[in-house]
Amino acid sequence: MVNATKEMLHGLHQWRAVVTDGCLLLLLSAFIAVLVVGSAGSDLLLEDEAEVTEEASGGPLPYCSLFTNRAPHPEHKLVKCSWFHNDACCYQEEVDRIFPTVVPPRGANQNCTDHLYYLMCYICSPRQHLFYRDEVVTICEELCNRLFEACANATLKGQRIGEQYSSGRDYCVSRKFRVDRQSSGSCYSHNFSIVEDIEPPTSHQDGAGGGVAGQTDCPSVCTCSTGKFKTVDCDARNLTSIPGPLPSDAINIFLGNNNIREIPTDAFNSLSSVENLYLNNNPLTSLPPDAFRGLTALQKLDLGECQISTIENNAFRGLTELMDLTLDTNQIKSVSLSTFQGLSSLNVLNLRMNQLTSLPADVFESTLNLQSLYMSDNPWDCSDCALAWLPRWLSLTGISLDASRCATPSLSQGSLVRNVLVTECPSLVSSAVTMATPSTAVMTMFLTVFFFLL
Repeated sequence: MVNATKEMLHGLHQWRAVVTDGCLLLLLSAFIAVLVVGSAGSDLLLEDEAEVTEEASGGPLPYCSLFTNRAPHPEHKLVKCSWFHNDACCYQEEVDRIFPTVVPPRGANQNCTDHLYYLMCYICSPRQHLFYRDEVVTICEELCNRLFEACANATLKGQRIGEQYSSGRDYCVSRKFRVDRQSSGSCYSHNFSIVEDIEPPTSHQDGAGGGVAGQTDCPSVCTCSTGKFKTVDCDARNLTSIPGPLPSDAINIFLGNNNIREIPTDAFNSLSSVENLYLNNNPLTSLPPDAFRGLTALQKLDLGECQISTIENNAFRGLTELMDLTLDTNQIKSVSLSTFQGLSSLNVLNLRMNQLTSLPADVFESTLNLQSLYMSDNPWDCSDCALAWLPRWLSLTGISLDASRCATPSLSQGSLVRNVLVTECPSLVSSAVTMATPSTAVMTMFLTVFFFLL
């Protein structure tokens, strides 16, 4: 894995001279994600830490090493990371594109989310040439320790971060970052006395939430941020139903680890700003039509570790911006031709650990941007023509499939599904083969590779 990472970084170094800044943004968000798929938190108003980029060199600002060596510039309209507005390496438009691509890990609380966004602001630092070299970011050990402490209860690969790693340095190194002491002047940190963009999270006790245009109050059982990142944290609150109304300006909503058994069709009406929704680990058994009506900006939907056995037609209707759909560890036995219809922006689909045995040949016909499929730990039946279309379709489209293996028949048991050849079947590769061609932006493929490292 380490050698593969080095090779990828070397490849990226070669690409950096020729790709556009827009493509480079995809790499930056993926690179940040390598660290933050696991973080959690506490109080934001910490003692003052000198931001290494403010005084480290003492000389002129030479270049922005993350953005093809362009010069820092005033960016007075900078909303997030505004402490860099006098000399910024980023533009607000780039921040708007990068921030939504990285979401907190499972179990992350509000303070974890805030630390994640503080970390992401390194893209705007005017002295990034000090801590970004040879395609690697160097993070100050002090910041790693804060992240580690804040993220101890968040989960990474099914295990709490605090149980997997012994220190902040250990955690950051495992995420492919260099680590150095802040006194070296060549690592990235953050001045935690700066909170102009992020206000501390608050719990409101008045019970009014959102779902109504302009409504910003927080349900009494939840914790809500009132800053620019607008997170509603209702995780692990013993909820039996979706609280409401929810703040209409929310961006991240955490409803996982509760006892929610159904999703009313009007549960998310008027929540057109929400980009990330977590409903994982709830006893949901089915997804009704229009279950997510109103979530027109949704990009990440986590329905993993529930008890879903039925996905009704049009359950995902209207989610045209959805990029990442997680349905792992459920009891889904089948999907229809219309299950994923209309998910034209979908990049990643996780169907691991369900009860699927086959898939209709045109099931992914409208997922025009699909890049990665995770379907392992399903009892795939490779005995007849039901999956005969899949190997050739994967080859023609270039879509990545994990190590999904056949369960039956016995002669094929353990064989990779993508390698199964059913010579007796006629060609079942339908119009679906044209849905997601290898011509999809090459830098998006790099992003997918980076996510494999998590």
